[in-house]
Amino acid sequence: MLTTLATLVAVSLTLQQGEGRGEGRGQGGGSGDTTVAVQSGARLDVNNFGGEIVVHTWNQNNVKVRSSHSSRSRVDVSTSASTVLVRTAGRRGPPSIVDLDITVPTWMAMSLSGTYTDISVDGAGGAVTAESVQGDIEVTGGTGNVALKSVEGGVTLAKTKGRIEVNSVEGDITITDAGPSTATSFSPASTRSTSTSTRWTATSRTTARSRRAAATGWRPTTATWRW
Repeated sequence: MLTTLATLVAVSLTLQQGEGRGEGRGQGGGSGDTTVAVQSGARLDVNNFGGEIVVHTWNQNNVKVRSSHSSRSRVDVSTSASTVLVRTAGRRGPPSIVDLDITVPTWMAMSLSGTYTDISVDGAGGAVTAESVQGDIEVTGGTGNVALKSVEGGVTLAKTKGRIEVNSVEGDITITDAGPSTATSFSPASTRSTSTSTRWTATSRTTARSRRAAATGWRPTTATWRW
């Protein structure tokens, strides 16, 4: 998925305390490590064109952002009372691969997105929105609204509570340990699935591709759960 993008090199992030902003300044090598304090109720908003977004949680009211990328790219981190905003950009044209490793408070809600991007979240205690065009999404935890979508990648969700919306056009969907629930929307009809109170699995990658090739009315795989 990401082989056409540039080779990874580490760069550093610097934090401009007066403005509440940080920016990756790559001149060939190094590592980035930026930590900002946040208030209760703040949310994380990340967009990464290509690479990885990996989110961990801890019991501190701080957000730590680590990054590695080539000198062609930069990472901008900005903060306000309500939001920590993380963006990747190219110095000339689209950025190359950028890998983001972010640690946030357990309670923090987050919105994560990318194009050629794999997204992973572990231990989320707030709402989670994650979307990728060509990348896998894996989330453990989440409460309230949990919405996950990948066009050409699998989606895995575990140990979550709340209202779930999961969509994959050409990937597998796996939901485990979600508690009592009801699948309220699901397609295509030919997709194999099993459903219990603790596990629900939809496998659509092979089915979707074969149905599309045969032009037999394929539709995306969608599952919506509420309890």
